[in-house]
Amino acid sequence: MYQPRLAFVFPAFANDYPPDAKDVLPGFLPRFRETLALTPKRIATCLERFDFGSNNFLEDEFKTQLITYAYSCTLSDMLKQKGVLADFISGFSMGIYAALYHAGSITYETGLSLVSKAYLDSIQCLKSRQFTMGTIIGLSQRDVTSLIEQHNLPLEIINLNSPISITISGLMYHVNLLLDRAMEEGAMKTRILKVSVPYHTRYLAPVAESFSAHVKEAEISTPNTPIVSQIDQSILQGPVAIREELVKNLYHHLSFMHTHQKLLELGVKSFVECGPGKSLTRNSRFLEGEFRFYHPVELI
Repeated sequence: MYQPRLAFVFPAFANDYPPDAKDVLPGFLPRFRETLALTPKRIATCLERFDFGSNNFLEDEFKTQLITYAYSCTLSDMLKQKGVLADFISGFSMGIYAALYHAGSITYETGLSLVSKAYLDSIQCLKSRQFTMGTIIGLSQRDVTSLIEQHNLPLEIINLNSPISITISGLMYHVNLLLDRAMEEGAMKTRILKVSVPYHTRYLAPVAESFSAHVKEAEISTPNTPIVSQIDQSILQGPVAIREELVKNLYHHLSFMHTHQKLLELGVKSFVECGPGKSLTRNSRFLEGEFRFYHPVELI
């Protein structure tokens, strides 16, 4: 069984689905379909036709975000109902909405509305320019920064997964160029992510005003479980701090590595990734400390 201090971490959005995604917990699939059915048609259509194999919407970035949110909410609800309670929660990138839902700060539909507003406002701001994100494994932050400066690329390091796993974002041409140069410099692996919105970069700073107005109208309560910020690793204490975090989350850099360290300092020894994949679990391979990521079924 798990250690006394447990953290639920919520990933951003799925890039693929592992073989056990639909069977992550006994009875998960029908519950997940019930959750998807709660999505109002005004937010998205056709989600009820989702299927992990034949119709998974992975090529539709917006629907993938909504499906990931629904999946994370369903999974964390089932764990809670089975008596698996988190001591701390953290939502990585767009995973912040499922984290807030699980902590009782927002309703399921409020989360859907926030996900939708953030995405649609961002797309309108980008004016059809082609952006993406990329991950570099095997080089340090200093190495990647040096490559960006050396080639005069308008790219940003948006997340530190670990000391040797870096996520960058910017225009697609520049991201591809940097990944090529990183491999030449000895990177172990690089990968383009299925993301066309440059979250956590200055490109989305203009979205802050319109999104902030929407966030101010959203009903947000004090969380019933402490939420650790992926931006500055603070504990989000109440609605004011949460609203600020939601807006900053669009254009501010993150650090999964520093958030993980903060959770270890808080006494967390056990983690479960509440989402349709193992991206955060994989990120933890390069992190130091005494901890373990559990598959959800191991906790019941």
